[in-house]
Amino acid sequence: MNNYLSKLCRRIPILVILLFGNLYSQVDTDFPKLNEIDLPGAKFIQEKYYDGGGLWGHINGGADLYLEYGFDKLLFQEIEWQGNSFRVEFYRMNDAEAAFGVYSINHYKCTYEDTLTKFICIAPYQVQSALGRFYVSIANAKGGKTADSLNVEIFAKILSKTNERLFELPLEIVKQNYSPSELSKLKFVKGVLGLQNIFPEWIGALGDYDHYKLFALSIDVEGKKSGVIIFDKKSDYDNFINKNTGDILDKLYPLVTKSK
Repeated sequence: MNNYLSKLCRRIPILVILLFGNLYSQVDTDFPKLNEIDLPGAKFIQEKYYDGGGLWGHINGGADLYLEYGFDKLLFQEIEWQGNSFRVEFYRMNDAEAAFGVYSINHYKCTYEDTLTKFICIAPYQVQSALGRFYVSIANAKGGKTADSLNVEIFAKILSKTNERLFELPLEIVKQNYSPSELSKLKFVKGVLGLQNIFPEWIGALGDYDHYKLFALSIDVEGKKSGVIIFDKKSDYDNFINKNTGDILDKLYPLVTKSK
């Protein structure tokens, strides 16, 4: 009996280490998630992680578009704070470009921009931002001056917890000298689902290509091109030039990144 107890005692630390190791592995420390220290007095209702296969359970009908950009993992937090309910979502994408793409197609009618960080949209009920690899959304259910101010305060807490390198717009876009107001309408599309949702009028010109990046304004700007399309393959670039004339080339500045 004594030998049995001795062996059991030696095994307990190993079992404890394995147990807590498995629990810790379920928590992704890469996310700049919120906690009680960030929001004193807050009640954290739920916290869930979603991978690509589980994203459909969180986004009704929109998961495929996120996957087209390059989705990795989502952290969702539901929080009650100072009499308000908040939904905080951290979409970790494959890279900063993908995060900017998701941000670009989701934000509109911003009340404030170019504050706190490079890519941010502050609107009634919601704050959205592209923070490096993360597309961040903070939404409250009540609305109003107090709740919307708390949205911004929550975002500031998140911003202080991340050192992500922000996305850099293509030089060709920078050279267009768009105004801040015009630049806020810039959308990034890299596949057919993005075209269908943002630029359906260009499906005929771009629908046959798979490897390109389209940075374009959702509005027409007099005297300027609407955007830039960057092809990965020179053969696609040549084909696009040969097939398209007139309006489409007046709007888009075509480029190629590499020859294949």
